[in-house]
Amino acid sequence: MARYEKYLYPSLLLMVLSLIFFPAFFMNYGYSDDFSLFVKGFGPFPVHVYRDFFQALGRPGSTVYYSIASWLINDLDGLRILRYFALVQVCICGGVFMYFLEKILSNRLQAFLVSLMILTLPPFEVYISWSLVSHAPFALLLSILSAWSASKISINDTLTKRLINKFVVVSAVLLLGSCLIYQSGIAFYWVMVFLYLFAAKNEQPVQELFKKAVNYFYTGFLGLAGYFGYLQFNKHYADYVNAGNVINPVYNTTGLSFDVMNKLSWFVREPLFNTLNLWNVFPKVWVAVVIGGIIVITFLIKAVISKNKQQFWFFALLFIICFFMSFLPNLVSKGNAPFYRCCVGISVLTMVALVLSVKYWCSVLSDKKFKKLFVGLLFAGAIVGGFFAAKNVYIYRVLPSNLEVRYIKNAMQDILNYGKNDLFLVYPSKFAAQARYDEFGTLTTNFKDNIFSIYNCMFREIVKDKGWKIIGMNFGSTNDALVLVYKMQDNKDVNKVYEQEIYLRFTLGDKKPHDLTLINTQVLLDTIQSGFWKY
Repeated sequence: MARYEKYLYPSLLLMVLSLIFFPAFFMNYGYSDDFSLFVKGFGPFPVHVYRDFFQALGRPGSTVYYSIASWLINDLDGLRILRYFALVQVCICGGVFMYFLEKILSNRLQAFLVSLMILTLPPFEVYISWSLVSHAPFALLLSILSAWSASKISINDTLTKRLINKFVVVSAVLLLGSCLIYQSGIAFYWVMVFLYLFAAKNEQPVQELFKKAVNYFYTGFLGLAGYFGYLQFNKHYADYVNAGNVINPVYNTTGLSFDVMNKLSWFVREPLFNTLNLWNVFPKVWVAVVIGGIIVITFLIKAVISKNKQQFWFFALLFIICFFMSFLPNLVSKGNAPFYRCCVGISVLTMVALVLSVKYWCSVLSDKKFKKLFVGLLFAGAIVGGFFAAKNVYIYRVLPSNLEVRYIKNAMQDILNYGKNDLFLVYPSKFAAQARYDEFGTLTTNFKDNIFSIYNCMFREIVKDKGWKIIGMNFGSTNDALVLVYKMQDNKDVNKVYEQEIYLRFTLGDKKPHDLTLINTQVLLDTIQSGFWKY
């Protein structure tokens, strides 16, 4: 049994998270960029339609992932595979967390519970519930491997050998690869730096830990320099794409911001405020004040009573530096991107700081009472985290997106059933639903850039239900409509082939077309709002 015991908790982590996020794998839905997989280009292996977007964004790795996914995924069912792929990657990250937390907490059960709490935080909810962000955890895994490689750099060699060796090169290359896939990955490296060093605080003196920190920071900055160099090399392409207003300014990677005070003010007011709300994706002030207060008060008391001042201030300074570094490159970019998926680094470090603070307050009690209370609080935290994660993903992502695709699919049935060619989209006169950024509560039909993608996907679903398949597609536009032309073939009779033209038109909520297939997103929003999103 001892031989397999080390696999028990990671396996349990996968099982528990599979239950928490079960609706993401059970229900048919897609959201926003997910539908871009169904806009096929020409040729057997077409480059993804978002190639220019991701190239300008500094994420060529995302282009490769999206292209491969678009070759493999042909219907909504396939998106479930991507979401479960993200879950497996997230659980591997959880196994790494458990390894270090067990060293820090000296208890495997406690490490498991804290890992579970971490993996139910909003950034991981987004990774698992949004199919086309399912490659982001892979960037985290590359950062973990990068930190592992940096940990192999000897502290006994000369400075020259410490700065130039195979482990430095491997670590920097992995870190660069992480950032080329998803920028939050490179930020996660600093989370691992803190965990590596803090886990060794009882095993090595501060002097050795400081030398290790120098190795980590040198390698990390080398990786950042490599990415900065790539951005400069790619700048002409990014400027070209931005000139066409393709990129939202918040995603612009072509310049740095040196407005330190405004950037820090925004960081405290939004990303940090959101992070201190833990699982609450619609943040409240009192939650942030309570969580932040517990951490700050504990820090101040420890600063006064700590017997080993040198070690305390070393780790205090290390935490502060790693905390801010784990929000790079967002902190230095011109745009302000507060999205939960960008906050994965600071979310993990916040949870670690909170757990250590709670452990300190529980340690005031006798040893027996301390263990019972601390484990009880961790169990309660894991249950609360699981509940809110399940609620957030189901109520604010899975359910509205599932209702949206069903609504659109049902409305489009007339296209094939009655041979109609006109599809009229009525935009809502007001946005009735609660939404949090583009991650929770937002519907695909709110993004005009995704309209073609979602209707193309729904048409594919209808054709599949009828036992047909699409063998060709083209699209263009008229003065008042987007024209979609499909060539279809009967699966049972290959000689039965015909074309279908669809005219997709748009109007505002106060205009009521008649005798047309009508998709009124205001009706959809009102239905969701009245049925599920009331507190």
